[in-house]
Amino acid sequence: MEMDKTSIAIKVYVIAEEYGVPRTIVKSIISSYIDYCKDLILHGERVDFVGLVSVVPDVQVETYNSTLAFECTKLADVLGIPYNTVFIIIREYINGLIDELLNGKSVEIRGIVTMKPYYENDKIGGIHASISTSIKKALSLIDSPVSFVRVHTHKLLKYNLQQVNSKLAS
Repeated sequence: MEMDKTSIAIKVYVIAEEYGVPRTIVKSIISSYIDYCKDLILHGERVDFVGLVSVVPDVQVETYNSTLAFECTKLADVLGIPYNTVFIIIREYINGLIDELLNGKSVEIRGIVTMKPYYENDKIGGIHASISTSIKKALSLIDSPVSFVRVHTHKLLKYNLQQVNSKLAS
């Protein structure tokens, strides 16, 4: 089965239209969030993309997991954009990725992780997630306590996939 990907430009357009936020701001928020998360990972912090995946470095410099709300607060301060706007945009971006996976499309969080559904008996059997080669390359080029990172699919995504398959079966 051919699995297509929706480009980030389409995601930006859809979110901007739905919430009445200029596309340039939506793109800036999403790009800044991705860059922020990549930086956290490279410096030994775990990053959770809520309901999707967790990216876990082999050496973690912090023992706590920050929340999406906390990350959005920091990003809002840096960008000078209201927290609610940042939170809604990021939440919709992640939810959009989840929806695409559940509809059989491959998705990518640019430069961090790619996810592809795999099929068993004409149903999505699960999600294969892998770390981007750009993270691997960046780790070899910087002075970081991290030597590799791994990705874990969230249990909520697996549960949602089971629900979709159950609805298709009935």
